[in-house]
Amino acid sequence: MTSKREKFYTREQASKGIKVFLTDMATGKLSNEWIIIRSIWSDEFQEAKEVAVQQAFKDAALENEDEKKAAHKARKLDLLVSLVAGWSFDEEFTEENIKEFLTEAVHLPDQIDKVSTQNSRFFGKASKP
Repeated sequence: MTSKREKFYTREQASKGIKVFLTDMATGKLSNEWIIIRSIWSDEFQEAKEVAVQQAFKDAALENEDEKKAAHKARKLDLLVSLVAGWSFDEEFTEENIKEFLTEAVHLPDQIDKVSTQNSRFFGKASKP
């Protein structure tokens, strides 16, 4: 029997993530390829957010505007990478491969960002088997 408070536990599901099938941009139809997206409430994202905030303070001291922009872009990419928990591709699931994928598939960062904030997809009826 579970306690009344356990219905509010979200940590495990947030980090486990949800499978999201990718749209083939050429046809507009869902493909068989997928990624697993974590919630913004996952430990992985929360840790990455903390690192990004600390790095932002350091990067604020940069004098070169191009370096500041590059640092901001890198922080944003690191946050997105923390939201991806797996994929269906044959390539090894590594941080470097995720970064390349998200850099080249320019339509995905917005989708990942949106999905990761939709609490009902992770914790509501839609997330139950």
